[in-house]
Amino acid sequence: MYSALLGAHTAMDSIQLNVQQIPGHVKTALKLVIAGSPLLIQVMLPKTLETIGRIATESAGHTQTTFNKFVTLQDLVAGQLRTTINHDNDIKPHGLSFILDDPPVMYSTLIQACLMRAALIRSKVSDFHNERCDVQIVFLNNGYSINFIKEHVEQFFQDFHISNWKSNLNQNTYDKMCEEIIECDQQHQAMKIKQRWKQQREQLCYITSDLNEEELYDFQQNITTL
Repeated sequence: MYSALLGAHTAMDSIQLNVQQIPGHVKTALKLVIAGSPLLIQVMLPKTLETIGRIATESAGHTQTTFNKFVTLQDLVAGQLRTTINHDNDIKPHGLSFILDDPPVMYSTLIQACLMRAALIRSKVSDFHNERCDVQIVFLNNGYSINFIKEHVEQFFQDFHISNWKSNLNQNTYDKMCEEIIECDQQHQAMKIKQRWKQQREQLCYITSDLNEEELYDFQQNITTL
């Protein structure tokens, strides 16, 4: 248990150190793009971008390591730690987490999202069932039909390969289902990181300039940190 916690803490420290390096490299890249000579851009910009990419890759690796350490910790305390979900009584008790502008498809996936969240933080199948009942009641109180709710609850279990869940979902099958949900969540997080990095690369632009050396120098002195 100590090893798992220490490993997670070390990985998180590494991520923080990497994040602190990013602004400096981004500033360097911007200066090169805006005011660098063609030769300087050709030589330095690829190296700077490569450094940023390496830091992003390392951070993603540390993130995966941190997650794996916490999964290990969860395995160590399986059957010993009971997790609960505390609902804030000051918040409207039957509110749902979508907004008016969300597309209709969001409504159909919200039940699955609520059940996945419950499975990720509930260690016992009995506790999960209690939370599932709470989720269904919330949707009923928000005007959803019982058939709509049943359909999407059934779809949730089918997505994670649990057939006839009312009789087949025991602690063993629940643990296996949770493993699938964790893997699905990992893939989703990795995809988000990949998309974010792709978007950042697409935002790079190249600007030509006909300023002379003195004008370029004055311009460089006036560059402010974004």
